[in-house]
Amino acid sequence: NISNNNTKNFNINLDNTFTLKKPWFIDFRTTASYNKQNSGYNSTGASFNSDPDSYGTTVSILDSLLISNLSGDLRDITLNYTTNRNKGESKTLSLGQTARLLKSLKWGDDLEINAGINFNTAKAHDFSLYYLDFLHSESEDGEYRNRYNDSPGHDYNYNAKVLYRFNFMNQMNLELSYCYNQIYRYADRSKYRLDQIDGWDYDDHTFGVLPSSCEIIRMGLDKQNSHTTGYMNKNNDFTVFFTKWFFEVHKFVIGGITKNINERNDYMSEVIDTLMNRNQWIFTPDVTYGYYPKKNANWWNSYTIRYQMIVDMPDMNLLVPVYNDYNPLAIRVGNSDLRNTINNFVLLSLNNQGRGWGMFHGARLNIRKDMIATGFTFDKETGVYTYKPENVSGNWYVNIFQNINKNLDKAKLFNISHHLGYDFYKNVDLTTVVDNQDAVTGFSARSTVKTNIVNETLHLTYSKGFLKLGTSGMLTFRNSTSERDDFMDINVWDFSYGVNGHYTFPWKLHFATDLKMYSRRGYSDSSMNTNDLIWNASVSRPFFKGKFVTIIQGFDMLHNLRNVTYNINGKGLTEVWNRSIPSYLMLHLQYKFHKNPKKKN
Repeated sequence: NISNNNTKNFNINLDNTFTLKKPWFIDFRTTASYNKQNSGYNSTGASFNSDPDSYGTTVSILDSLLISNLSGDLRDITLNYTTNRNKGESKTLSLGQTARLLKSLKWGDDLEINAGINFNTAKAHDFSLYYLDFLHSESEDGEYRNRYNDSPGHDYNYNAKVLYRFNFMNQMNLELSYCYNQIYRYADRSKYRLDQIDGWDYDDHTFGVLPSSCEIIRMGLDKQNSHTTGYMNKNNDFTVFFTKWFFEVHKFVIGGITKNINERNDYMSEVIDTLMNRNQWIFTPDVTYGYYPKKNANWWNSYTIRYQMIVDMPDMNLLVPVYNDYNPLAIRVGNSDLRNTINNFVLLSLNNQGRGWGMFHGARLNIRKDMIATGFTFDKETGVYTYKPENVSGNWYVNIFQNINKNLDKAKLFNISHHLGYDFYKNVDLTTVVDNQDAVTGFSARSTVKTNIVNETLHLTYSKGFLKLGTSGMLTFRNSTSERDDFMDINVWDFSYGVNGHYTFPWKLHFATDLKMYSRRGYSDSSMNTNDLIWNASVSRPFFKGKFVTIIQGFDMLHNLRNVTYNINGKGLTEVWNRSIPSYLMLHLQYKFHKNPKKKN
């Protein structure tokens, strides 16, 4: 698949904060934002029943498909071919207000009150010209779709929380809180097939133009895939935490949150009209033990162990028994039998601090039960996938890490910081196993992938006066294995190293620069195993006592930047290559305004 995207964004953000410190601490924050986006893209893609690499590059193969110039062998292995041209526009307005009140009462207890409200409204529409060709299927015909999607919606969220903390004698307190949160979301997902309206064909009308009347537009409604949803969530949280110190060094915190979640989802379409209700009580415990030995003049340390449970409920839209074939190559169905996902977290940490140095060691464990995975079946004749969400268990993750920060001399001119981490993932997901005797359909089966990641980062800095110099290095190694027959073991290295510097010249002229080499090794595509030298620099100067600041920034001045993201899941390996923002030179103009009240005599 190859795509070309073009997006233009316009944003306005307003933020105001008001704080009153006496006689009560009161904090108000008001936010408003507006976003307008225009986007467009063109894409070309194909699916094959065997590896097409021997027939040329991805670009040349798709170009051949585009002009219907396929050789016999390449045509034989092609299951389907698609082109898509899309353009759209969206507008979003958001308003928010929060308030917080804190008060230490005369008798020693604490009171906290929080409240907030947020409102969003959005309008979006897009046009697309989609063409699909099943080259060899006798059961499926190719098709052309002239599509228009209208997607307005709005939502609001308001909440209020009251917390009261009883501070008893003997280093003991009891914290009680109640929180009410209400969410409402309305979404209209009206989809139209303009090609199904008599007399309305792309050859006769300009792309992105609608018929002149609503009655004619409704004639093209895609009833199978259009719907509206009205979702309401009323959440009552009751929280209790009890804290007790023993002998001034042992700290126990025990408590948890009891939730009552009342949900309603009104799903309406021409095919299905259903009102779903879900009411659940959930308790999530949270327990912590800390050991804090008495401080020494030169050092102090602490030890902590914590257990926490978090429960995630499946999105109610996944429970609707719908059949969505808006993308004819990726059909989606619902599953009304999905269960809650339970996450169990354990944290162990050791914190050592001293004069000019600090060390932090820790380990995290996360065991996940009934995670939601996407199962699917596959049609080998057409290349069509049918997806369905399902629960899987057996996922767990562990992270062990060490952070060290230390001054190397008494004058604190040199500083070194270091991070060492190890991660292990056992990822259980779903994949398709195709029955050799039935080449048309398949079924979902469990897939287990084990991944080891080792990461090391090192920074050395020198600071004196207006000068700051630094050097850094990073190394990451990833290893993934699976017992699946079709899985190839993965061993990938990512590493970088470079220097950076800052200096403030006379007349408050500040110069900053960094030069770093990014390298990758072990990727299956040799074009991704590269060395990219990136150089950035900026010059800034404040004016009018710092109220006005100008910055000239040069980004990737050697024109080498490429971005690789790496992901492994239960279905295997995904390597994604993105052409990132080209090198640029940018001018920033910043104005800062502060207004403080006059001091009383």
